[in-house]
Amino acid sequence: AYYGLAQLDGKGNVALIGWELTDWGVQRTYPIQILLEKGFKPGINLIEYQTPDQEKYIEDAFNIGSAWAQKYGDELDWIHCPFDGIAMPVVRALEQAGLTRDDVFVTGIDAGIEACQMIMEGTPFKATYGQFFEAYAHYICEVIDQVQIKGIAIDDPQSIVPAGRVIR
Repeated sequence: AYYGLAQLDGKGNVALIGWELTDWGVQRTYPIQILLEKGFKPGINLIEYQTPDQEKYIEDAFNIGSAWAQKYGDELDWIHCPFDGIAMPVVRALEQAGLTRDDVFVTGIDAGIEACQMIMEGTPFKATYGQFFEAYAHYICEVIDQVQIKGIAIDDPQSIVPAGRVIR
């Protein structure tokens, strides 16, 4: 949220694509929506919010991007998407309409390979946020090693599982 807002330098028009079907989907868009609706940056306007159909979200995201490109053109400055799978078809729609990163930029979440490639190519896809899955996997393996291999109980002072984070 703050990255996109900072890119606008205090003024601009924002459109959000939501994903209200899951908690994580809401968490990825709702904070931006609330910040803008509450006037966090008075010169930045939330001009549109849509949620694609879950069953055909790729097609819907492309159609939403096309409709916004036609309706707003370069008057739209930033489109935020709840995940890269929605951001990529939006970007393709913007490019098909002749819009560039200089006209409007798109942000997503997950930092998949294809999304990062689009960013490096200079498309309207400007940023994505990646979760550190390698670190999560490493930590899980460490916990398994401690509990299953070394026999360290999860409530043992040597356990790497933080107090209060024990799942029974």
